[in-house]
Amino acid sequence: MADDAFATGHCLCGAVQFKIKAEPMMTGQCHCKDCQRASGTGHMSLASPRPSESRSAWLGLSVVTQLSQASPCISVSLFC
Repeated sequence: MADDAFATGHCLCGAVQFKIKAEPMMTGQCHCKDCQRASGTGHMSLASPRPSESRSAWLGLSVVTQLSQASPCISVSLFC
């Protein structure tokens, strides 16, 4: 992936990679039970990209499975 990214990352096995070009418009932390369970801590850090500026790139999305949370939390977990 190119060097013009604000942030890059990948899943633990490396099958899915991402690149975000703009800073997030907001960040926060969620303390719901689903986020605690997913992160293994008392919270999960979250960031919302700016839709008009953040042209993100994803590689390997064909191996992703989506799991909706049962709690009122609005997050969705993606697994490779």
